[in-house]
Amino acid sequence: MRLRWWLVLLLLPILGACSFAQTPPTPIPTLSPTSGPKPPPAALQPAVGAWVLTEMPGAAIPPDAMPTLLIGPSSFSGKAVCNTYHIQLEAREDGSWWFPIQEHTVMYCGDEESAFEDAYWNALRRARVIQREGDTLVMKDGSGHVLLRFRRQ
Repeated sequence: MRLRWWLVLLLLPILGACSFAQTPPTPIPTLSPTSGPKPPPAALQPAVGAWVLTEMPGAAIPPDAMPTLLIGPSSFSGKAVCNTYHIQLEAREDGSWWFPIQEHTVMYCGDEESAFEDAYWNALRRARVIQREGDTLVMKDGSGHVLLRFRRQ
């Protein structure tokens, strides 16, 4: 009788493995040449580079802060006050863009500084228009209100 239980116990994993072997494999998704991030809208091209915040209407920049913005071919990144951020951009058909990926560090900077950082990141996410005027960069919302003003770094 003991021999039967040992045989049953030995056969169960083998039978289980056989049933898995007959399961069809799951197809592996492949990326098409058109998938992935699209290039930024043409309006963003003149803004590519390093910038320093000079004005954010409605908020005072903390005294020792120097918020930066690095505009790359398909992303915004930089440092607000004491936290860094990275925002991935994707172009839309109408020439605007959206932010499918937003990442930033979360370090407490002080009440005033943390409130400023939140307002700064919110303004970056709301920006829909970028205008370059020489060494000045202006970001506006969809209604044309100035959200942020930068100078070339």
